Amino acid sequence: MCKSRAIGFAILLVCSLASSARATVILTMDDLPNQPVNGLVHPSGVSFGFTVGGIASLDARYNSGGPGITSFITDPSIEGSASGVLNVVFPIPYNSIRFGLAASTNSSTSVNVELFDLLNVSLGTTPLNIAPVSTFFSEAEFVYSGARVSRFRLDLTPASATPLRFAFDNLRLNNVAAIPEPGSFTVFLMGSLGIVAITRHRRRRVV
Repeated sequence: MCKSRAIGFAILLVCSLASSARATVILTMDDLPNQPVNGLVHPSGVSFGFTVGGIASLDARYNSGGPGITSFITDPSIEGSASGVLNVVFPIPYNSIRFGLAASTNSSTSVNVELFDLLNVSLGTTPLNIAPVSTFFSEAEFVYSGARVSRFRLDLTPASATPLRFAFDNLRLNNVAAIPEPGSFTVFLMGSLGIVAITRHRRRRVV
């Protein structure tokens, strides 16, 4: 009886770990009313901040209108001033990040994406190059996979001399790479069974 319970507990724990490792957040910016993103906390736990010149700004709104439907943006999106900085904080650390970004310019430009680790230490800044796709706007997709990240900072100001507005959409956060390898599952289960066997053996000797 004790052995079966231990096995069941081990399997349950492994399944729980696998489930949490697959935790995924997808925000398409259409599930909440139109409102400023600065100070917004989404039901998923993702929170937003937006500043212009280091001062909190209301000029970036959730569920707003951007370029329409493009390769990486499907309005509604987060739309705002390209002279600002968008901060996105996660409820748990993720090691896979993806989002689309568009800017109101028909020339190539770039913005800076700064990632922060679990201790809120910067992992460095990555330039996101935005390429023109029409007469009115340029766009790109940011894709990251690596160490776990607790938040990121999207600094639009390097490109602010050209575009006036930006659109941010289709944020996807994943942790699938955190799933333990099948071999780890086996080792965990074998260890649990070993503990059960030792415990039963000791009980028999005592009896």
